[in-house]
Amino acid sequence: MCARGEGSLKKRMFNIHEIRRNRKLFSNYNKLRMEHAFAEDPEKASVAFHIIPVLLSINEVGLPGYVSKGETGCGVYGVGSSRHLKNVIQEYFPETKHRNIPYQQYLVRKPVVESLFLLGSIGTVAQTEQSDYDFWVCVDERKWSRHTLEVLREKTWQISHWCQSTFNMDVHFFILDLEQIRHNDFGRVDEESSGSSQKNFLKEECYRTMLFVSGKIPLWWVFLPSLGQDAYESYWRDFAVEAPLDFVDFVDLGYLKEVSKTEFLGNALWQLSKGIKEPFKSLLKMAMMEMYLSESFKGPLLCDVLKERVLGGKRFLRDLDPYVLMVEKVLDFYEREHEQNAVELLRKAFYLKANPMLTRARKSRGKEYKSEIFRSLMRKWGWKLDMVEDLNQIENWSYNRLLHFSKEINRFFSTTYKRLSESLPSTEEHAIDEYDLTVLGRKLFALFSQGNNKLQVTPFLTSKRLTLDRCIFQYEPRGHRRLRWVVYDGSWYPKERKRKKQRIFSADRITRAAAWLVNNGLYDFHRTAVEMFPNATGITFNDLVHLLKHIQTYFGPAYYGGHNGETSYEDARMEKIMAIIDMEELEKFPKWLTIDIVYRNSWGELFTEFYPYREGLDVLIDYIKELNIRNEKDLSDRFVLHLPESARNIETSARIYQEVYKSIEI
Repeated sequence: MCARGEGSLKKRMFNIHEIRRNRKLFSNYNKLRMEHAFAEDPEKASVAFHIIPVLLSINEVGLPGYVSKGETGCGVYGVGSSRHLKNVIQEYFPETKHRNIPYQQYLVRKPVVESLFLLGSIGTVAQTEQSDYDFWVCVDERKWSRHTLEVLREKTWQISHWCQSTFNMDVHFFILDLEQIRHNDFGRVDEESSGSSQKNFLKEECYRTMLFVSGKIPLWWVFLPSLGQDAYESYWRDFAVEAPLDFVDFVDLGYLKEVSKTEFLGNALWQLSKGIKEPFKSLLKMAMMEMYLSESFKGPLLCDVLKERVLGGKRFLRDLDPYVLMVEKVLDFYEREHEQNAVELLRKAFYLKANPMLTRARKSRGKEYKSEIFRSLMRKWGWKLDMVEDLNQIENWSYNRLLHFSKEINRFFSTTYKRLSESLPSTEEHAIDEYDLTVLGRKLFALFSQGNNKLQVTPFLTSKRLTLDRCIFQYEPRGHRRLRWVVYDGSWYPKERKRKKQRIFSADRITRAAAWLVNNGLYDFHRTAVEMFPNATGITFNDLVHLLKHIQTYFGPAYYGGHNGETSYEDARMEKIMAIIDMEELEKFPKWLTIDIVYRNSWGELFTEFYPYREGLDVLIDYIKELNIRNEKDLSDRFVLHLPESARNIETSARIYQEVYKSIEI
């Protein structure tokens, strides 16, 4: 009886009229989000929704995305008619009006891309000018040669580069195989891809934040949320048989049942690593993970809640915004858990991520939706305008105030990680693979570890680095007749009550203090005024200014997200070295007394060391040998000598270089 009942349920389940109705509702929802994306940034929205699908569908010399002999690596299912392609290309590239481009021939070929959609904050209240455009480019790799897929990768890279250089638009294309998506296999970790660190978590985000651009619609979005995995799979099979003409417009990306506790470690490490660049978004996602993995969470998943609202006929974006939904559910969870400090921090994180810039002035044109959302939330949260106007100025907060906020964010990450790790059985296997675990672990080690001579970087501040307007170097007593260099923030901050200078760092050597300032992005030669009090060392004001400028030019500020996964998977190796001679000596040259060594490794860490000259030269030569120098040009790129401006001498510099050259035997 059960089997017959299940069979009749399957027949009753499949209803082509229901699919068509749900498809229309999904399209209406998608249109709402597109309209908001256009209101936020019309130019970038046009690129994302009009130009990119067309550029992926053709391969023409002189147009972005052209690849030599790459005609097979283009095409997006359902991109539109030849007239549509022609209109888009001629509108955005008017120089093509007199060219005979065979648009129809491109459409006749079988398209490589089955489905194209955006993931993330585009078309939501959290979209800002800095939002990335992350495209999932879904292909069926079984149908295509390696050459065709390589052409597609090159094509997407060319288009991404064009978007960045032309529109200052961060576009990332993730080319994913349909079978791999169905099995939650998202490749390996790199700067933008989470690899195996997220599986069901990423699938949930995919369905919840998806903004459909072109191609086949995921079946999941027209499938009733109340039915299970077996019903989903039989639904797909029945669909192919009973309505083949409609079936071709859909794609199966897999069913999503739940998020697994086995993904905790990988997801936590991924959010921590992304928090270096996007602290507020990572904070919200870490909180969502704790909600999902808590004992009190019984479902449904947020993507299912959203789908139920869409297919239930909700018509206003306020009720269908994936970001608003996530934040409301997460805040409700922490309020039930009586975590009021976390609630307030998450509210601030949401405001700073969405960046509505509410003021007493009128709402700016095109931003009405975002303003309405946050004015409503302000009333609900009991926030005053003074508070949000202060948050609007976060990039003008003092270093010490940002540092305090940074510690608050770090405390949330660490306590959340500890609570979750303690709640999981010690025997629980982790879904993340060895490669991705190593890469993410080492990225975090590079950021947080406190090794000997290493310069720490303050993480989790703002997306834009704080650069001081004024900094002061002072040589001060340390006790026991010892002295140290102290760096003060002497900038003026209108919102700060205290007007006096604030101490931000101290070190035994001025080289270390200068390197720390540059490494944290606090110093910029063009923006930061430098002061130095008279002192008992041999360093002059010009010596200090030239040292800061040289360190900034040669090393630049730290950026731990810039290298690929392979770099982190390998052991750290020496990359660049600077040697500074007799920086603080009262009598400089011809008898050299001291040497400071500053070096950066392949993981992005910066170190300083100090030695008597002869001992330091031996250490320096050993370090240079680790660079595996091939020729003199390679040496000049990866090793540089700095002499104090007050005693700069070409002959001295040449003699030291000569000693180095002789010792490493180039």
